[in-house]
Amino acid sequence: MAKNIVTIPSKITKGEELVVIPRSLYEEFSRWKEEIKEVLKKVERGKKAYKEGKTYVVKSPRELLSK
Repeated sequence: MAKNIVTIPSKITKGEELVVIPRSLYEEFSRWKEEIKEVLKKVERGKKAYKEGKTYVVKSPRELLSK
């Protein structure tokens, strides 16, 4: 991971501290953030389907294939 990360103190920015990072690191974080959003949406859909009784509870993949 990149070590060239700089923090700009709040005294200079007159508010919150700012962090300066390389663009590549920011883009990697942005992709990761979007992936996490997609995963959370899938989890929510799964929870909803489970609550609505639209899921199967099985002990093995073979048991699922036999349904």
